[in-house]
Amino acid sequence: MKRYIILLVISLFACVERDTGDPEVPEEPEVSYEFPCNCDEWPFEAYNLPDELPWNFPIILGSDEWNQLQSVEERYNACQMTVEIFPSLSTTDLAAICMQYPMYFVAIVNRPYENGLDTLLKYSNGHRELFKREDVLNGLLNWYGWAIDNIPYILTEECPIDERLFLHWGIATMELLLSRYQSTDIEDYFMIMKCLYYGYQKTLLYPEQFGIPKYSMVTNTNLYSRVKTMLKIDEQIIDQIPQKEQNQLFYKIEHDDQTRQIIDDLSCQFINNH
Repeated sequence: MKRYIILLVISLFACVERDTGDPEVPEEPEVSYEFPCNCDEWPFEAYNLPDELPWNFPIILGSDEWNQLQSVEERYNACQMTVEIFPSLSTTDLAAICMQYPMYFVAIVNRPYENGLDTLLKYSNGHRELFKREDVLNGLLNWYGWAIDNIPYILTEECPIDERLFLHWGIATMELLLSRYQSTDIEDYFMIMKCLYYGYQKTLLYPEQFGIPKYSMVTNTNLYSRVKTMLKIDEQIIDQIPQKEQNQLFYKIEHDDQTRQIIDDLSCQFINNH
């Protein structure tokens, strides 16, 4: 079943045609409410993705070459990074390259998310190298902040459909990668919490595009990643989540209003009390 889902997603991407136009980026909509928890500004250092990355994957999702590959395993093998390039890459550039990984959506389509992340790290040598870096958190948050700040562009019709899908799904995947991050410094987890909550609040400005209040994929991964991060700060937090591990938060795409509100309230408590 999982393989069928992956192949179905691959087929959808294969139908995409790239538009190389230079769209006009619209202004961000006016905010009709105040951001809670003082999360109205990106709390981490700003990062601008370079126009050209120092390395690109040799195969493009949906290309003729890609469609000629006969199996999922062949596609995984075609998406390996050149090991020799690793020493010359900064962690931020490596993170940006990893977010171009043609098969990275496996972290989203697999359930539970832990299984998807395990699969991603098993088959992607770039992601494994990324998580070996001491400054991996910098690289992850740099890309995440760039993507969140570019939401006004990636959700427009002028943005090529493949870029919209890749960045939309990339935001969700990056949130899951942030949930996997481990640190001996509790301050790192509070920083992740602030960044995730900022990203969540930004998506609320675009309810139609992000499926809110029906709780889209990005909403799902954000709530999941916030809970996973809070658990690293205080394991007792799970007692406040309805139905604990059996709650749909950990296994399914949709959330009920009660669960979402509880996670939002807990997030604010963690941020405000820190």
